[in-house]
Amino acid sequence: MKTTEKDETPKYGMEGKAYHLLAVVRLIGTNDQLYLDESKIFLIPKDDVESVSTSIDGLEKYRLSPALVNRLFS
Repeated sequence: MKTTEKDETPKYGMEGKAYHLLAVVRLIGTNDQLYLDESKIFLIPKDDVESVSTSIDGLEKYRLSPALVNRLFS
């Protein structure tokens, strides 16, 4: 899992690690408040990690949704 408060994600740096999905979480909040209902979760299959954008806007097709879960876990 990688988290960010910015519009760009941190470098993925997943070479040589065993995993199936990378979860990227865009946290929304203020200094003393975290708004989980406004935060965004993206699930990226391992095969896509090397070619996927590191901008939050570029990850939209991986945003957590029923359709994405069905596609990933069918």
